[in-house]
Amino acid sequence: MKIQTVGEIVHEKGINALIYGPDHSGKTYSISTLPNLEKTLVLSVETSGLISLKKKCPELKAVKVESMSELFNAYKEIENDPLKYENIVLDSLTEIADLCVSEELEKTNAAGNKVHGQQAYGEMANKIIKMVRAFQSLPINILFICQQGRIQDSEGRLYYGPLLPGKQGNIKLPYLVPFIAALKIRTNEKGSVERAFQFVPSEDLIAGQRGDANLTFEKPNWTTIFNKIKGE
Repeated sequence: MKIQTVGEIVHEKGINALIYGPDHSGKTYSISTLPNLEKTLVLSVETSGLISLKKKCPELKAVKVESMSELFNAYKEIENDPLKYENIVLDSLTEIADLCVSEELEKTNAAGNKVHGQQAYGEMANKIIKMVRAFQSLPINILFICQQGRIQDSEGRLYYGPLLPGKQGNIKLPYLVPFIAALKIRTNEKGSVERAFQFVPSEDLIAGQRGDANLTFEKPNWTTIFNKIKGE
């Protein structure tokens, strides 16, 4: 049994964060603000979103993920040499979950069983939660990107939050990641578009943080946010 102080354990881990927002709001583009882009790897299902990074950081490394087995193999390679990278981005968790549901339904059909959607969504939720926890166990920064959706909690209340297909994943996901931000867009009095990452929850919006970083409405720059979380 290896006994460590809380400070030592936290120091060994990277920062785990999730950003969600409407389509075409700049979620993928925010990858360009991560520290040390030369040591960043994007695992992308939603490859069309990478167009926004083409001019800003054309040398950014990415892996096109087309199946859950490809994602699992990518994870194993990273796990074997985690310090090769400083940041891993999953873009997007919503698309990965959709991919997982499709594969679960295909398995059911191939086995000659009657398609049971609820069972497929349950299997997806279990696999996505297990995958999120696995990536968060790595000693590097993990950024999850999600689409935005209307989420209903266990008490029937509706919120905007990070979207996964089905209900189980939507309810559990916000409790898994320590830093969750909603990407907010507004037009100021001068007519210019402004963006901010909202880390504080509101009546109709899921967001949150752990620790004492005191994140509120932050400029959309992950390097600055990570430094604030680390107390730098």
